[in-house]
Amino acid sequence: MIGTDGMGYVYFSGFLPLTKPVFIQWPDARNRIRCCLKLGPNDLEKTDAKSAADSQSITIYNLRNESEPSFAAYKIKPKLPHTKMAAFAGMAIASNKVAARSPYHIVARTNNKKLSARICFGTEGKNLIAKEDREYQLLYMNFGYSINQKPKCNDREQRILESATLN
Repeated sequence: MIGTDGMGYVYFSGFLPLTKPVFIQWPDARNRIRCCLKLGPNDLEKTDAKSAADSQSITIYNLRNESEPSFAAYKIKPKLPHTKMAAFAGMAIASNKVAARSPYHIVARTNNKKLSARICFGTEGKNLIAKEDREYQLLYMNFGYSINQKPKCNDREQRILESATLN
């Protein structure tokens, strides 16, 4: 995520073992979402997740445990390529190799496990649905205002989100 302060942050649904590169989506010169810029472990600096989210005026929940948000934030240390976007929020995966299925779906394989990350939009925010083999991890970014952004969450994604909020 690139915030309005111009700083780059990556948020993960848990703490990141910095032994693999991290691939992040990034907008190209025409503001199309592209996959992916490769960052090394030394390119990220652990930071306080709540402070980082607060500085961006966003709220992030790990939907599996709303009472105690369990997400981790890392500040991106190197200067990122210039973008015309005032702010940007894309996906990131820690793996040796990543592929894009679409601008809203990236996949990887690490330690013989399949990783997948998808984005879909609700009425006031962005849902990140990450899957490692058969286990889901969910993050929600509440923008605090009504949005009409695509892609909307499909029926399957909506069921995954609803089952998490009922736990």
